[in-house]
Amino acid sequence: MHISIEKAKQCDGFMLDNELIWLASAAAYHTLIIEVGSWHGRSTRALADNTPGQVYAVDHFNGSAAEQDTHGSAGLMKGDHAFITFCRNNIDHLQHGAVIPFRGDSQNMAALFHDCGIKADMIFIDAGHTTEEVINDIMTWKKLLTEDGLFCGHDYGRFGVTQAVDSMTFRKQIVSGTALWFCGKKDIRDLPEAVKPKS
Repeated sequence: MHISIEKAKQCDGFMLDNELIWLASAAAYHTLIIEVGSWHGRSTRALADNTPGQVYAVDHFNGSAAEQDTHGSAGLMKGDHAFITFCRNNIDHLQHGAVIPFRGDSQNMAALFHDCGIKADMIFIDAGHTTEEVINDIMTWKKLLTEDGLFCGHDYGRFGVTQAVDSMTFRKQIVSGTALWFCGKKDIRDLPEAVKPKS
């Protein structure tokens, strides 16, 4: 199996090379991938370059709440800049339908997919990073995962993400030397068992 991350490495972003390799390798075995949190499309590129199917890229392209607080609505955090950069980085895949962007709030897009009967065999979560945001994304998007699908995410080791993943999964595995975590659908708790953070 040949894995390519060369074009992904040319995109700016926060994914390490070994993380891109893991995503690319996983993508090779999945045909409908939902990526929740795409930003400039570095991880999107790794997924799309290696899947035999499609990547649905979900993002509002406004940056995280922390980034908006730090940078305001100007400059690089402004949505059109991020979305245009994402499109430039994935233009060939966009033209051929291998990447389909869904620009909107994570929860709203999940509701849309649910209403349309869309199910994915791989879901990658890398959107909001507070505990509550990650819990909500796990709970919402797990409903759209096929029974034998792969559920995974980034930034395990950051407090909010770690707390959410630990509270929402019976079992998960961490990819050695990375901030990636993964599990199966059966390893994710149902909402009544979740421990939500106090606001």
